[in-house]
Amino acid sequence: ELDVDVSKLKIMKSAHQSQQFQMEDNLLKYFPEQIAQHQGFIKGLEADMKTLAEHPHPRVVKEKRKPVKAEASSTPPAQAETEGPAATEISQGFAGMVVQGDTFTDKEEAGKALLAAYMAGDVAELVEIGSYRGFTMFTEVRCFQRELVLKGAMTHRTPLGLDPAGALVRVDHTLDKMSERLVAVRTQLENLFDQREAARAEVGKPLKAADIKAEAEHILKRIQGAQEPNSPNGTHYMAQVSPDFLARAKTRDTDRLMSMLPFQSLSLSGLEGRGGVYALISRDENRFQKLVLRKSSVKKKLQEKAEETSAGPAPGKSKSKDQER
Repeated sequence: ELDVDVSKLKIMKSAHQSQQFQMEDNLLKYFPEQIAQHQGFIKGLEADMKTLAEHPHPRVVKEKRKPVKAEASSTPPAQAETEGPAATEISQGFAGMVVQGDTFTDKEEAGKALLAAYMAGDVAELVEIGSYRGFTMFTEVRCFQRELVLKGAMTHRTPLGLDPAGALVRVDHTLDKMSERLVAVRTQLENLFDQREAARAEVGKPLKAADIKAEAEHILKRIQGAQEPNSPNGTHYMAQVSPDFLARAKTRDTDRLMSMLPFQSLSLSGLEGRGGVYALISRDENRFQKLVLRKSSVKKKLQEKAEETSAGPAPGKSKSKDQER
């Protein structure tokens, strides 16, 4: 039994340290890298939106006057028709496009030239074909699909189809969607900040009695819910111990967890070829037992409260000492 207990503690200590290192590594590398990347995306999208605003389609303004017929009895024949008030019509023009070195100001001709250049060649690399509204245009075959690529500070992609007019609509739609992409990236950045703060709070955070009980209930539910022995060799029922519990648990927390689970054959072990730590019981033991819950004394409750209050804020330094207690 002593050898089993020593082995259990070594497994739990290793898993605890692994989880702690993972969270600390995330704080040191993953979150800074992801935050910097998303901040770069935001800067690039803002720059491209500015470029797009500086190259708008022109507004075409036309005035049309409606003829007004005068009354025949009081108006000479030469003045029988006069012009009424002018009606203003405003429509969107075309900003122009450069394709293969030729400049096109006619929308239909530009669409035809764009499709011809877009469909030429089957190489899986970027081939520059022109420019549009401040962005360089490329064609590329990627994963067996041809795409038009518009490059500014960021890269914007779209397939074009076969209709010249529809191709230009798709290009404009892709550029106009930058504002939606910007909102999405800002939301992702806010989520990264929230996740980073949550990770900071979790590193070294002590477990409460309610947390240990919840973990015991989780394991018991999983073991009782299995239809048949679910260990690799079919000799045991098993349930994985939550990674969050392992990351925060000290030796005394593991002991409390073990004492709550009502199984004589209970052991905690890693499994070859699988990550994590598992609670295992013999297939012959009665799974449908209740948790063993003992009421804590007043002295013990006060001691636990004092431990939670005095938990050190420097998890990186206190981690190994806590695990050795």
